[in-house]
Amino acid sequence: MGGFSGNVQNEIVLASSVAVTNPLDANENILATINIPPLGANSSIIVDYLETKTGTQSNSVRVRLGGIAGTKYREHVQTTGLSINDTLIISNRNNTSLQVGGSASVAFGQTTTSIVTGAIDTSVATTLVITAQQSAASVIASEVVKLERYRVKITY
Repeated sequence: MGGFSGNVQNEIVLASSVAVTNPLDANENILATINIPPLGANSSIIVDYLETKTGTQSNSVRVRLGGIAGTKYREHVQTTGLSINDTLIISNRNNTSLQVGGSASVAFGQTTTSIVTGAIDTSVATTLVITAQQSAASVIASEVVKLERYRVKITY
């Protein structure tokens, strides 16, 4: 029987279960900023989070590597659903400046949408942000959007 002989290390970079409420406006607002340390050529970032909302108007929850203007690796547009419990994996592709993630809109499983690729330099520290953006109708209806918890883990 064979076994794994590699040297994989996991590190929890940041975790929080303190709920953060999105401001009642139509801007893309940062609900969490996670400082990502320099990564290796084959490192991965694993993000899991729980987001909730009230009402039936649309809003978007996004995960971006490289800050607010960085590559968007996840975007859930939510209308009738009241929560999103998601896991996302972003991996360097044997190069600290080439990343790959799954579909931007589907966590796991089959999809007709393309995978997301990025070119963020992860040989130096960078940031990952979790954001929310409410539609104008959601703002008018005074709906509440919250990031309930998140956890970010690095695999080296």
